[in-house]
This record gives sequence, C-alpha cells and structure tokens, in this order.
Amino acid sequence: ADKYLASDVLFHDLVDNPLGLPPGRDGVKAIAKIFWDAAPDLEMTLDDLLVDGDKVTLRFMNYLTHTGELAGLPPTHRTAEFAGIAIVRVENGKIVEGWQVMDFVTAYQQLGVMPAGPPPAPLRLIIGLRGKMYARKKRKNAAAA
Repeated sequence: ADKYLASDVLFHDLVDNPLGLPPGRDGVKAIAKIFWDAAPDLEMTLDDLLVDGDKVTLRFMNYLTHTGELAGLPPTHRTAEFAGIAIVRVENGKIVEGWQVMDFVTAYQQLGVMPAGPPPAPLRLIIGLRGKMYARKKRKNAAAA
C-alpha cells in the first residue's frame, strides 16, 4: 500500500465510517486487514480499467469465502461473488483520492445474512418516504441558496 497510496490519501467512502478507521493510508490498510482476516481467500479480478487525465476507473469482481469475523458478523463459511467500482485520482504516481462502491447487498444475501429479493412492503414505504423527505429538503435548501 505504501508504494501506491499517498500517506494522506482520502477515500471518501471511508470518511465517517462506523468502524472508526483512521484517516489516510492507515485507514485503507485497516479496512484491507478487516477483509483479509474475514476472507483470506479474497480475490479481486479487474474487468475494466479506464484512464482519463489524473483519474482511473476500475470495475472489478470480488470472490471470497467468509471464514472469519467481518465487522462483528461471525463467519458464515459461505462464498460470495459481488461487483465493485472504484475511481481514484493519481498525483506523482500515487493515489491521493478515491471513491469506491461495492455491492454489499448481493454479498450479504449470498452470505445468508440478508434476505434476497425486494424489501418487505413496510420497508419499501419507509425507503420511499425517506426519499421524498430528502428531495423536499434538497429543494428547500436550493431555494434558500
């Protein structure tokens, strides 16, 4: 990690994370250790790599067997296969900023800790109401600006 990450690298999806990770390269190393401890056979395959100026976009697949604790989740000994996308910004040959999204819903469903299929009706209602409240707040803030 030291070879590829700036010491103060900022991965936006790790900011204010519930795991209390340290900032910068140490936080990236900590989250990697969490995953490697939970799934020592973790394999990531690169499906696409796009470069545009100082940004690099990667589309990848994760393959793992959940044999260790994962952020409080006891081992399920099941396998999971799920996608991810990362965009990183590079300066002087090192990653200085990044954004990453992984399909943890699919992973949790495959590990048996989240039911598959659409959410139950009450949850769909809550999700819909939260979306409407968020949109209303966004419109109100835009009007006030």
